[in-house]
Amino acid sequence: MFKREKETEVGVIIASFVMGALVGAAVALLTTPKSGRQTRRDLQRGLDDLSEKVSDSVGDQVDELAGQFKKVRKNVRARARKLW
Repeated sequence: MFKREKETEVGVIIASFVMGALVGAAVALLTTPKSGRQTRRDLQRGLDDLSEKVSDSVGDQVDELAGQFKKVRKNVRARARKLW
C-alpha cells in the first residue's frame, strides 16, 4: 500500500517540476527585453536543460522499476519452486 503512495508522490513531484519549469519559461519570455535571437538561444538552452533533467528523472524511474521487476520475478520463481 505504501509503495503505491510513494510512486504517486514521485509522479506528482515530476509533474510539478515540469509545470513549474514551463510557467517559469513563459514568464521569462514575456518579461525579458531581449532580442529575438537571444530569446530563442536562451529558450533553447532552457529546453535542453529541462530535457536533460526529465530524461535523467525518467531514467532513474526506469532503473527503479527494473529493480522492482527483478525482485518480483525472483519472488515468483521462488514460490513456483515451492509448488513443484
